[in-house]
Amino acid sequence: MRLAWLLLPAALAACRGEEAPPPTAAPPTAAPPPLVVEPPVAWSRDIRASEAAVSELERDALRPLCNALKTEDPPALRATLAPDFQGRLWAAAVPTLDDAAVRTARLPAADATLDRAAFAEAALAERARFAVVDRCGLRTFRFLLAEPRLDEAWARLAFEVVGKDAEGHPRSLRAEWVAQVARTPDGWRLKAAAADPGEAVTVLAAPFADVTAAVGLGLHRDAASTEAITAQVDGQRLETVGGLGVVDANGDGFPDLLAWNRRRTLQLFMNDGRGGFLKKDGLLPATAVGYQQLWLDLDGDGVDELVSSELLGCAHDRGEFGVYRLQGDALQRVGTLPFKLSCVDPGRAIYQHISAADVDGDGRVDLLLAGFGNHLSRRANFNHFDGRNGERNLLFMNQGGLKFSEEGLDRGLTGTRFSYVTAFFDLDSDGDQDLYVANDFGPNELFTNDGQGRFQRVLTGPMVENGQSMGLTVADFDGDLDLDLYVSNMYSKAGKRIVPLAQGRLSPETFKTLEGLAAGNTLYLREGDGYVEKATDLHVAKAGWAWGQALFDADNDGDRDLYVVNGMTSHSKDKENDF
Repeated sequence: MRLAWLLLPAALAACRGEEAPPPTAAPPTAAPPPLVVEPPVAWSRDIRASEAAVSELERDALRPLCNALKTEDPPALRATLAPDFQGRLWAAAVPTLDDAAVRTARLPAADATLDRAAFAEAALAERARFAVVDRCGLRTFRFLLAEPRLDEAWARLAFEVVGKDAEGHPRSLRAEWVAQVARTPDGWRLKAAAADPGEAVTVLAAPFADVTAAVGLGLHRDAASTEAITAQVDGQRLETVGGLGVVDANGDGFPDLLAWNRRRTLQLFMNDGRGGFLKKDGLLPATAVGYQQLWLDLDGDGVDELVSSELLGCAHDRGEFGVYRLQGDALQRVGTLPFKLSCVDPGRAIYQHISAADVDGDGRVDLLLAGFGNHLSRRANFNHFDGRNGERNLLFMNQGGLKFSEEGLDRGLTGTRFSYVTAFFDLDSDGDQDLYVANDFGPNELFTNDGQGRFQRVLTGPMVENGQSMGLTVADFDGDLDLDLYVSNMYSKAGKRIVPLAQGRLSPETFKTLEGLAAGNTLYLREGDGYVEKATDLHVAKAGWAWGQALFDADNDGDRDLYVVNGMTSHSKDKENDF
């Protein structure tokens, strides 16, 4: 009937012998406006209220959304989105690398704005590229709670899906979302979400295989030790345990493996030259095993010694570290590193790291032991981002014949900032060894060498603007034949949320320090006569709660790749947040 009424004017005109007027063109359908997700004009600076809302958002919407993706549950996914939700995901993937080992693709941001049902369908279509999802994360790293009602917010979210494709290849998808969220009677829901460009990575051929057990490198810990370590981690009294080192213990040209737990065990796995290892333990008393062991030739006789960072004892206000040499199946002490130390409670002093270099150019290897803290260092009034009451760094000058004198203060190495790791390298290309110190609870430090083994602190510049660091790697990262420096820190989503809320209520210096504390890793590249920080530009800043790293050619393609280890665990407390 409606069609007849539409044709009636033309029919009447034809009966009168009139030419029918041209049909009126339908107005063009307007394209939907682009999706814009903007921060609120005013937002709360109440950190507690903001963080409480974040916890509720993750409980009500973000974790359920990920669970719905993992289980491929459309109704559950739609339930995390508001009825009037609008969103944008990705356009078709653009391949960026495809070789025998890995396939990567860029996911450009899409132009189309999707409603609730279409967004859920598109998200599940991306999930369908995974046969199995091992891990899904949607975590908040920026959050602005709108004032005055505090029932809406703007957020930046880190989205990650990790699993395997239909052929069993490891696959990951990572991107950031910007979102508007609102509190409803059913809890927090997403009102809008726009995905930034993402990256999908499929590993076609794993570059490494785990052969630990097959070659005899099992690191076994008895039940009592495991229980003790668990209790310490649960009580936040333990952050590091020990480490690993590759050495040639017997000089046969085959690399051996040294593994240790501080004040517990030191194990040496001897390479049999046929791809297997034979374990030797009981090399040192447990009380002599430090956080680090350094294996090197200290006296130039072609035989390596071992130095442990564990304080052996103290007498007459003199402390000492041990120097050992492998003789048969045990390490025998062949020297000491003595230094001034109050003997009131020598067991309280902790030293984390050992570096070696010829700092005065006399042809002998000198040693730096990084002073950390003690049992009095971190009491109630401790300043976690400007700690100054740790142990000082110790510089042992090699006098020959396994004799050393500690001369750190006399040579300009002042400061007690809880040093975690140090590195000697030629900062200014003048032929001597300068020193970089990564501190756990304060700004990092840089010292230049005058060529005679005396040091001057550098007070300004990018390399001393950040701190709270864990690992150092000195290498040529950009292929210009100059040494660069990569420093591992902590990339903290919570810090990224909280610190901006404090802007204006802290001094500019303190605010900048706190920003740096959560910013992630730093890469200082040599440019001209100085260094510039390039980690964010080169996409190597975000590496989680980073500890150490290694630069090596992982895929044998002629360039060196960067591997970063990270993680902080709640251990047996399964209800605590991991980072």
